[in-house]
Amino acid sequence: MAHAIVGLVRPVSKGDPKIRNKVYVGLANVRQVPQVKLIADQNRRHLGFLTSSELTGAAKRGTLLIATVDTEIIGFLNFWFRRDSIATIYTICVALDHQRTGVGRVLLGELARLARGAGMNTLRLKCPVDEGANSFYARMGFQCLQVIQGRRRRLNVWERLLQVPSKTSAPDDRL
Repeated sequence: MAHAIVGLVRPVSKGDPKIRNKVYVGLANVRQVPQVKLIADQNRRHLGFLTSSELTGAAKRGTLLIATVDTEIIGFLNFWFRRDSIATIYTICVALDHQRTGVGRVLLGELARLARGAGMNTLRLKCPVDEGANSFYARMGFQCLQVIQGRRRRLNVWERLLQVPSKTSAPDDRL
């Protein structure tokens, strides 16, 4: 899959607030896994330990999205399309110096577009109840369905229904 411009995000530096960086999102290839792994390792406290083999497997299956600005990978999203029309998000992560710039929103938007195209009707994920990312998911239109006990801590189960575009309207790739 070729990378396409799917969004504009705030720049990292304190410059003109009207300037936006172009973010390209596409499927990762195996050669890009080491860069993705560096971002995962930066965020190990929140994600836990992700192995290179997990990320390589996702890249080979075509279930690892990456966000780039210029040639720098600044975020990733690992997902799976289930047979019951639910797209499961295993991991979404943005490089520390690009957090709170809109990269996560752009990654979720591209996943929603791909999921609708594959016949999915729902995005679903789990997040530890004590993580700040929970407020992000609420802002992105996810609903917390329940709290379950994970192996080590309690998890919120978040779900977002996808709107299927009508045949007469233009597709809406926003969340």
